Amino acid sequence: MYESLYSTNKENFQILFRLGYFNLEEKNYSKAIEYFNRILENKKKLTDPPNDYNHPKNINLTLYNLGFSHEKLGDDINAEKNYLLALDLEKNHVDTHVNLSNIFLRNNNTDKSLYHLNTALKLAPKQRELY
Repeated sequence: MYESLYSTNKENFQILFRLGYFNLEEKNYSKAIEYFNRILENKKKLTDPPNDYNHPKNINLTLYNLGFSHEKLGDDINAEKNYLLALDLEKNHVDTHVNLSNIFLRNNNTDKSLYHLNTALKLAPKQRELY
């Protein structure tokens, strides 16, 4: 359904986001990355007036999902880059801190891993999955 809508409106944030998320859920991470990157490309073009492309929460979720997709493909460099950009927009996003902690741990950067894990624990002390 969204593919046919996309073919008629390739710059619609909602369509691009749903296609990216659908592909992420289907574990088609490379395709998800394409759609999420398209959102970021459109964001650069569309800054006035305020719209879905320049709303911080939408861009934060796009960056988070982009980081998640890269991480699932084993690309820790691009995953880290997108997670850090997401944190620039939403410093209290627990999942972003947890995922960064895991990336840093995998790459033997214990100090940064502990920093992000401790931040996640402070933000969500009752979230048992963190313990």
